Amino acid sequence: MEVTTLAIFERPRRCSILPAPDLTTFTNLDGLGLTAIGQHLSAAKAEILCHVTNPTPWCQTCGAAGIPRDTVTRRLAHEPLGWRPTVLVIKHRRYRCANCQRVWREELSQAVAPRQKISRTGLRWALVGLVCHHLSVSRIAEGLGVTWNTANEAVLAEGQRLLIDDPTRFDGVKVLGVDEHVWRHTRTGDKYVTVIVDLTAVRDGTLRRRKTDILAYFDHIGSSNGPTEALNGRLEHLRGIALGFKNLAHYIARSLLETGGFRRRLHPQS
Repeated sequence: MEVTTLAIFERPRRCSILPAPDLTTFTNLDGLGLTAIGQHLSAAKAEILCHVTNPTPWCQTCGAAGIPRDTVTRRLAHEPLGWRPTVLVIKHRRYRCANCQRVWREELSQAVAPRQKISRTGLRWALVGLVCHHLSVSRIAEGLGVTWNTANEAVLAEGQRLLIDDPTRFDGVKVLGVDEHVWRHTRTGDKYVTVIVDLTAVRDGTLRRRKTDILAYFDHIGSSNGPTEALNGRLEHLRGIALGFKNLAHYIARSLLETGGFRRRLHPQS
């Protein structure tokens, strides 16, 4: 008697927990007002083709509907995916008003600041890398696929706008530490800057427990200005990463971003 065995193969069921893959969400374009419609990957970079999610084809002068004229391409450096430079290739339309003949392009202010070459998401990635991960500007420029000058100017401007110019960042400061720091060595002599450090956070704890160790040496012989010297060491480390500074304005901005206590502003969980 022969026994026949039937093999039953079930079709794999689609997981009901995970949503379908979405390139727009994966590349963090949701907050930029853009939708990904294509991609091109190579060993050197990733290009994401996208268009404006919610176009506004209305004339801001007379309010009439615009007539599509042509399509303009704009390329922006974006947050790198896997340390491979990512470029947004944005196709946005140009309109002509049938009433007043005004010509305009689709709005991209949500995706990029005026006259910038880096998307807002890319700028955020660069600023977090500089402040939280202590990356050099050269490494950030390599990740974004832009020149050193482009990365440096964009990141310092964003750090100045978002963090340094914050009018509330000095709120609650009651105790300061002061130290002299050499920011540049030259053949004609060293150049110094004065470092002012907020010591309020450690006033009630470390400063009171170890007053004789932390107060200035001329008040307590043999002691050291501990917390301030710790920041001084951070600045020395910064100068080593950057291989030296020649521009004092760049050095001051980088020092504030490096040691200004902005890490929790960018990474609340840290």
